[in-house]
Amino acid sequence: MNKILPSILDVNDLEKFLQTIAILNDKTENKICKMHVDIMDGVFVENKFEDLTGIEKVKEHGFLADVHLMVEEPIEMA
Repeated sequence: MNKILPSILDVNDLEKFLQTIAILNDKTENKICKMHVDIMDGVFVENKFEDLTGIEKVKEHGFLADVHLMVEEPIEMA
């Protein structure tokens, strides 16, 4: 079965978004358990990512973070 991984990239109110997903999960059999998070460096691609608080919030709400590094030097991001 395919799973949906919503991306938090263009979400304006992350807290509200995560709460909404949790409510939807309570009402369905096919639960969303991961959120897609893009991390950009502004060199490889335009940076829309602000900081790591998005990953922290995703984890606080019980979701796993599926992290996609779009960076020129991924070792430096570790």
